[in-house]
Amino acid sequence: VSSAASDVYKRQDIFPTWIWNAHIKDNAQLNKDLEKFTYELQKKDPDTELRSVVRGWQSRQNFHELEEAKPWMKATEQLFISIVSEIKPEEGFCLDMDTSWINLNPQHAENKVHIHPGADLSGVYYVKKPKDSGALVLYDPRVQIFPVRTPKNEMRKDRITIDAKAGDLLVFPGWLQHSVDTNMSKEDRISISFNLCWRKI
Repeated sequence: VSSAASDVYKRQDIFPTWIWNAHIKDNAQLNKDLEKFTYELQKKDPDTELRSVVRGWQSRQNFHELEEAKPWMKATEQLFISIVSEIKPEEGFCLDMDTSWINLNPQHAENKVHIHPGADLSGVYYVKKPKDSGALVLYDPRVQIFPVRTPKNEMRKDRITIDAKAGDLLVFPGWLQHSVDTNMSKEDRISISFNLCWRKI
């Protein structure tokens, strides 16, 4: 790239915060079965511990161990393999599903700002995502930038909003602060959250 100031310059992005965004094809039957199972599980186990959700419901954190999770695990497996190949970990390590749970957010429910302690990577898969049912918000982790007096620009955004749709799968660092906006739809928003951890083989 040429400019008046120098013959060639190159921009380098250092200390990146990687986020992966994928869409699971042919998800109609998968999501229909997951939605049905969500309501069955909520009816069977309505009083599980709530973590980040407000005015909603979350299942226990062992969804990936259940028989009903197998089709979802198979559908998402290739993305996790691709993520490992991009990260290029040192030899002898693999990425395992550590915990996973279902989120059921009816109208006016939201997920407050939080992180996933102990997780190397975290993510969410959208089973049902009606219009205006709440977007995922990821917050800038660079706390040192807040006192800077420069005007807002492409280098200085304090958050990114991702308005996903059913079938979308997002993965990000477990330490990255995030929240989910209030569900302003009259329909439920259903998603699966999960944590991935490195394990020495």
